[in-house]
Amino acid sequence: GTEAVSLTPVTAGTYDTKTVGTGKGVTVTGLTLTGTDAANYALASTTVTGTIGTITAKALTASLTGMASKVYDGTTGATLTAGNLDLTGVLGTEAVSLTPVTAGTYDTKTVGTGKGVTVTGLTLTGTDAANYTLASTTVTGAIGTITAKALTDGDRDGPDSDRHRLRELHAGLDHGHRRDRDDHGEGPDGEPDRHGEQGLRRHHDRHPDHG
Repeated sequence: GTEAVSLTPVTAGTYDTKTVGTGKGVTVTGLTLTGTDAANYALASTTVTGTIGTITAKALTASLTGMASKVYDGTTGATLTAGNLDLTGVLGTEAVSLTPVTAGTYDTKTVGTGKGVTVTGLTLTGTDAANYTLASTTVTGAIGTITAKALTDGDRDGPDSDRHRLRELHAGLDHGHRRDRDDHGEGPDGEPDRHGEQGLRRHHDRHPDHG
């Protein structure tokens, strides 16, 4: 009918558990009636429960901290430690952290400081991890340092260096040229020794049995 009776407004209840989920039970206690006709009615129960609850995962923010460094090696690969990862937004003492990663990528392979380092594929771990999500699974921070590679004489001119191989090639060509000149005879001006050839021919003509 039109009698004036209703539930006193309530703004708080209790989920069955604190964990993420849908269709979760929500309970309200201490219900009362209000209105000019409220005295004519009574509640069968001052507590009510319904599966109306939804708890979504809390977003956490990952970041890079500290420093990642290496000596120049011609690649953009970065080596990280657990100390390079930071996570903010975790509630209280709940057990959730970033799954350890040991590799990232420098922005460029060149020497420098304050270089951007990027880590992808981040995930959460821990007994409470299911109640959280990462705002982004990729994070970039200017924590990188690449220092110059020191070269030694061996590095610059070792057995595998281009300079060393070039010297060996020149030496081989020079040795072959000298041997070729020795085989054919050579005069003082570097030209073939024609006198030597003629002398050999005259000797052969005089002593055909020796040739």
